[in-house]
Amino acid sequence: MSDLTPPSPEEEIRRGHEAQAILDNTEFQAVMEELLNEQKNRFLMSAPEDSGERDDAHMMVRALQRIHGRLAHIAESGTLARIKQEEEALHSASESRMEFDSPNERRALDQ
Repeated sequence: MSDLTPPSPEEEIRRGHEAQAILDNTEFQAVMEELLNEQKNRFLMSAPEDSGERDDAHMMVRALQRIHGRLAHIAESGTLARIKQEEEALHSASESRMEFDSPNERRALDQ
């Protein structure tokens, strides 16, 4: 999000679902694994004097890990927003039942 206003719970849940779908996508997983392996090989195959090559590979691995971590964070935030929304709905429903179940209303129903 580019603005400073926090996303609505619905937006957070939607973003979480989308991020989780990306993480669960087998093509995404294969590409991430392929890119990570390329960078590991690049690091391992670099000449001893080629520290720049190793530094580049290291930065690329860190960038890929950040992408994965950001998606995982968005997915987790969406899950937490969904759980909070469900708990609030249950709490609201139980409060509604409690209002109806006052002693006077129960006595009137029992008669």
